[in-house]
Amino acid sequence: MSFFEARQELRNRIDSAKAAGLEHPGNVTVLRPGEISENQLVFQQRRPSAFDSGQHIKNLMAALKNGRPFDPVCVWWAAGHWFVIDGHHRMQAYRRSNWKKLVPVTVFNGSLDEALARTTSENHKNHLRMDKQQQCDAAWRFVCGTGLKWEEIMESTGISRRQVFELQAALRDLSGRNYDLETLSGLKWKEARSLWKNEPQEKSFDDAVEAEARAMVGKLQRMTASPLQKAAISRALEMLDPSLPHRLAVEWIDHIPPETLTEEVKRYIGLDDLQREARDEFETTLIDAVNLDLKVRGIDYEYKPDF
Repeated sequence: MSFFEARQELRNRIDSAKAAGLEHPGNVTVLRPGEISENQLVFQQRRPSAFDSGQHIKNLMAALKNGRPFDPVCVWWAAGHWFVIDGHHRMQAYRRSNWKKLVPVTVFNGSLDEALARTTSENHKNHLRMDKQQQCDAAWRFVCGTGLKWEEIMESTGISRRQVFELQAALRDLSGRNYDLETLSGLKWKEARSLWKNEPQEKSFDDAVEAEARAMVGKLQRMTASPLQKAAISRALEMLDPSLPHRLAVEWIDHIPPETLTEEVKRYIGLDDLQREARDEFETTLIDAVNLDLKVRGIDYEYKPDF
């Protein structure tokens, strides 16, 4: 589901809740973890990589061991739920740590588009900061899928007025070429700009990784001819970068036979359909799946990450 579709679905839910007479419960300062809902497709505009996000959550989980909660997450009431609009990684850390205490919150009151603007406007010590590309991507989604004014987009994402005007010009031109908003909002700004300028699409990161990997295959085949060499190169990679085991686990999960995957792992891989229960338990299930893959491959090694 795209950002455009997810926002429209949430808008429909809000309209239905209003028609049903659901009222705002009033301002609160704490909530139980189970009372806080997440809609990352709509409200997580930073879009960090899975690895960076996972590392950040692990660091936050370690910080929770002192028993003290984080600074308040920002929540917004809509369609009968409290949605977190600022603090997704903190909420993930709470859930994965099985946090039983109350969670400090601040309440944001405003429209859906105003809540969206809030998702990128806050700078917080527990945030993964947005890089320039992430700022432009968020601004592009806002231009395509919201009614925010250019001043609000500029203030929210941190890009310049000239850049906002460029995004708006691109949207007008592409719309005039019969590209629909749903398609356009699903593009990154770099992709949309290339389409607008009729430039050849740059090679994606995944394509670049594939090309680089193919170039390395020959060298690795010569270096892993014997069991001793295979064991040595595995250890060497770990010595080179302790984060590589986790990266490999994330990479290998795509190559495990689908029939061996549990429903929890399938939901984890899908991300869009990820349920809270799966998130709470995905680490154990992921470890089991990776170890099963190693066994199937005949590799005598047990993956034991230090979560």
